[in-house]
Amino acid sequence: MNNWTKAFSESQDLRQRSVGYPVWIPHRQNTYQRQEVLDKIYQSGENRHCIQDIITAIQHAQDTVMLMSFLMADKALEDALMNAAKRGVRVYVMLAAENRLEKEPAADAEFDQKTLAQHKTMLDRLAGQVLVRSAPNFHAKLVLIDTQAPNPKGFLLTANLTKEALQRNEELAVALTPPEIQTAFAYLRWAFWEGAEHELIEKQRLSTVKPLQKVDNPQIAQHFLATKPDNSLQPVLKQIIQNAKQELIVSSFGWEIDHAIVALLIERIRNGLHVTLLARIRPKTMPTLIKLAQAGAQVLGFRWLHAKALCNDVGEAIVMSANLETQSLEHSLEFGVFLPDERATAVKHILQTWQQQAPWQLLPQPILKDLPIGEITLWRQGKLQQEKMLSIKEVQLGELTADSAEQLDLPKPQYKNAALAYELRYHWKVSAPKLDQQKSNEVKQQLEKEEVSYVPPVYHQNGHNVVAIQQPQQIPSAQNLIQQGIAKAIVVRD
Repeated sequence: MNNWTKAFSESQDLRQRSVGYPVWIPHRQNTYQRQEVLDKIYQSGENRHCIQDIITAIQHAQDTVMLMSFLMADKALEDALMNAAKRGVRVYVMLAAENRLEKEPAADAEFDQKTLAQHKTMLDRLAGQVLVRSAPNFHAKLVLIDTQAPNPKGFLLTANLTKEALQRNEELAVALTPPEIQTAFAYLRWAFWEGAEHELIEKQRLSTVKPLQKVDNPQIAQHFLATKPDNSLQPVLKQIIQNAKQELIVSSFGWEIDHAIVALLIERIRNGLHVTLLARIRPKTMPTLIKLAQAGAQVLGFRWLHAKALCNDVGEAIVMSANLETQSLEHSLEFGVFLPDERATAVKHILQTWQQQAPWQLLPQPILKDLPIGEITLWRQGKLQQEKMLSIKEVQLGELTADSAEQLDLPKPQYKNAALAYELRYHWKVSAPKLDQQKSNEVKQQLEKEEVSYVPPVYHQNGHNVVAIQQPQQIPSAQNLIQQGIAKAIVVRD
């Protein structure tokens, strides 16, 4: 630092400033041990209890195995199906049409391209060994074993039958009761013979099939529900939401801003119901989640959540394959199980555990003091963007040049502030202007018959006269020359 440069600092408190964008902030960052089985309710986990119980049931099958899944890619499950078929068990598999799978946007898909490739490999293995049919609207996840036997087995899942979904994701599954299995069997039989559009004849060869027109529509049941052909699912969703007294937890992969179920949730939230939403963080659903958060819902985010379930505070719950969107609830074939028994308590316990351990929470209209220090995710210009929140941000504004050497107290330069910090600390310097000896000419005063330098000397530079000084003590003399109109500014001479 020298006599002709002055340093400045200034602080600005930003805590009350609006962020301007919705933000996902950390909610809980600790891991927890999943209890994978609780009163005939499963959740996915590293121990694979759910899929292992399904595989065991298939291994003991005597008559039939019926399976529906949007996607399937689990080697152990495929082996069990192949072995059952070789034992003479009739195996019926219902899947989504392959072109439907390939249309899923990568950023919002329920699966990655590796899983899709495994699914296609699985189809080649099963071709000619089991009966495989598909339709674009097959989205449900259901496995039934020996439905006509004295001890049938049935499982309704939120998870696609893939390794990642059954181990990594937040997913649920329900072990069905014998009456539920019988209703589920009626739906699957109807779907296989009346709803399918293609049948896998051999590797990579699909044949178009027409409805058999011999299987009657399933009868509406009290607890096992479906979107087709009767759409018994939506009335029960509305019932669970409307019956809630003080609290409701909703978990879903898909959310649609204009759907009637979402509209009912918003209505209940605005009327004072405490609603917690559990969701996967992905671009497609952000507008809906923001709208729900703005209404007053607690919106919690996960990286891999895929479960679809609701539970209220009067002992009702539902586990289903349907997302809260039109495609799922009105066009796809989806199944759900209404649980007014002890299984509802188990579902509520699992959802409450997820609620407590959710990694992220959505703030729809935060101010900066609402944000914690560290990693956050902004929803900005239609994209999820990773950012870092700071306690203090140091801003170096650079060095300014004063108009005159005695005028170094210049204000802070303009700065476009979009910082994510509680406080900004600005730093800038102001330096005196310098004499450019190569581009300046000395101006002298005429005394009698001789030209004499001013004291301090004056130069013509950049279109006007300046006084050139070397020490701060010369400033008064230089100012005197300015007052006389001889010069307009003071500069520093090396």
